[in-house]
Amino acid sequence: MVVSISTIVTLSPVVTLRYVDLDMAFFFIIITQTLIATLFYLFYLKKFTECEIRIKTDAATIKFSSISFSIIILIQLAVYCYRDYLYHYEPYHLNWIAVLVATLLVPYYEEIIYRACAFGFFCSVYKKNIIIPCVITSLFFSLMHFQYYNIVDQSVLFVVSMLLLGVRIKSRSLFYPMLIHSGMNAFVILLNAQKII
Repeated sequence: MVVSISTIVTLSPVVTLRYVDLDMAFFFIIITQTLIATLFYLFYLKKFTECEIRIKTDAATIKFSSISFSIIILIQLAVYCYRDYLYHYEPYHLNWIAVLVATLLVPYYEEIIYRACAFGFFCSVYKKNIIIPCVITSLFFSLMHFQYYNIVDQSVLFVVSMLLLGVRIKSRSLFYPMLIHSGMNAFVILLNAQKII
């Protein structure tokens, strides 16, 4: 149910852009998604130990999370170099609010919606196979980022999602996937942004 509501909210600009500008539609999505994720987490997910947002300090979790983060950063760097070589993109300007949203709010609600809700649902359907829930969740995650329309971007999002799911499974927590997602978004912003105003 939460994933369905989140999908509708994500697709809402199809309708709302007729009545409001892009910034207002984006603001509506961010606020609504954050509220949905927070309420669902507080009233339902928090009671499941594997969905808690807690820091695990065992060496295996930290090592696996660090390796996954390094792989994600290398992938993002390769994609940036590929795009820059082909398209010679101009750096863009961002304001601090957009940076905070991309590095704090988006990783927070996306990890709750996809790595907790969607993945948890698919695990309950496919009880004996963890790979199928990972693949379906990652496909859904990449397709819901409809602002990326080419196969390279969709493939990168799929791989990133699979790595984040691996971290979530290994750590039995949402903290490390949120932290890695946040770090990845910050890295991409630093690569692409000329100036943050």
